[in-house]
Amino acid sequence: MSISVTSDEQGAVVDRAWIDAEMAAAERIYAPLGFHVRIHDVHSIGTELARIEDPRMRDKFVPLVTARELNVFIVRSLRDNEQVGVYRGGVTWDSHTTPSKRYIILASTAFGSTLAHEMGHFFGLQPHSTVHNNLMSYDREDALVFLDASQQSIVKNTTRYLRTSGSLNVLDWIDH
Repeated sequence: MSISVTSDEQGAVVDRAWIDAEMAAAERIYAPLGFHVRIHDVHSIGTELARIEDPRMRDKFVPLVTARELNVFIVRSLRDNEQVGVYRGGVTWDSHTTPSKRYIILASTAFGSTLAHEMGHFFGLQPHSTVHNNLMSYDREDALVFLDASQQSIVKNTTRYLRTSGSLNVLDWIDH
C-alpha cells in the first residue's frame, strides 16, 4: 500500500500514529480474510491537494498513482460531491479522466475505521449497509465493526482475483 500525505500551513495533515491506527483497524478486519494490510511507502505530496473542495479535484491524484498498488491519499478536508457544505471522511475514487485509476482519499478528520471501510468499497462492497456497526454502515457506536459472511465472501473473491491477475501486488497474502 502506498500512502501519500498532503501538507498545509500547519504541516503534515496527519502523523504516523494516525496512519498506524487506520492500518491497525484495517488489519483487524482483513487479516482473517486472507491478507495482511501493509504499508510499503509513505511520502509527502505537498500542499496543492490538501483541501479537496470540488469533486473534479479528486482526479488530480491520477498522476501520483503507482501501478499495481493500493494508493491512499490523505488530505485535510474532502468535500462531498453531492451535498453542499458536507464533508466526507473518505472516498474510493474511480478517476473520471483515467477510468483505470482507482484509489482511496481519506480526510484527516476520518474516524478509526475509515480506511478499512474504503478498502471495502475498493474490494467491491456496495452499497452501504444498514446493519448497526457493520464496517460498511454509517450507523456506528464504539463497538468493533465487522463484515458479514456475504461481504467476507465478496472481499475474498475480489482479492483472490487481484492476486491471481497481478492487478495488485502490495498486499501480503496468507495462503489458507
